[in-house]
Amino acid sequence: MVGRAAAGIDGTPLAMSTFVFFLSIGVLINAMWLSQDPIAHCDPFLDLPLRIMATILVAFSIVGVVGVLARINLILSIYGCVMILLVLVMFGFSIFTFVVTYNNDDGKGYKVGNNDNGWFKKNANKNWNTNISTCLEQTKICDNYTNYYEFDLNTISVIQPGCCKPPSNDCSNSTSTNPDCSKWNRDRNVLCYSCETCKIGWMNIIGPKWMWEAITNLILLIFISVSDIVLFKSFPREHVMSSADSSTNN
Repeated sequence: MVGRAAAGIDGTPLAMSTFVFFLSIGVLINAMWLSQDPIAHCDPFLDLPLRIMATILVAFSIVGVVGVLARINLILSIYGCVMILLVLVMFGFSIFTFVVTYNNDDGKGYKVGNNDNGWFKKNANKNWNTNISTCLEQTKICDNYTNYYEFDLNTISVIQPGCCKPPSNDCSNSTSTNPDCSKWNRDRNVLCYSCETCKIGWMNIIGPKWMWEAITNLILLIFISVSDIVLFKSFPREHVMSSADSSTNN
């Protein structure tokens, strides 16, 4: 039955539905790629919703292929309604992610002591002591270093100096206003994971990754939208023609 349906279908709808399926796989891979980063995994607020929506997107892209092959209008109607809603939500989510993680401070990233009051910084402040700093400690990013005062800058990541090193020398001054002075501890489970420098290092790693993930998603979603428009513009015409041919033969 499916073989007969597929044989009577022009290549355009089938090609477009298959293309949407592969594009959806791309969205899912993009989401899973970031989730594999143990540092990014420390705050799933932006990461987890994208993985869930990408999984639903892949599932319904399969529904679209089935609907085209079987030429069942009900399946395609459900597919179309869900995809419109899902793509709009993902568009909004990706734009939100891009806006809140874009840092226009001369391209130099976030800095300790700046007056950034954006959502990304507020979210990091809110979740730092309760979730993110504990998660970073569990990633063991400082375990390779026994001397916290000597770092090879060629072998460490952006986040390690801020999380693993003691604060600057001004902490020896009793009048120091550096808030990190009271947070540093030689205990390997504490170190400077609660320090502002650690937080800024984490933001400077995660922010650009989330931003580029959002840009990639927006590009893929545009292609998905165009492909679905082509699919639905071409499918009804051939379905009507197929029905007309059947009536003539009868």
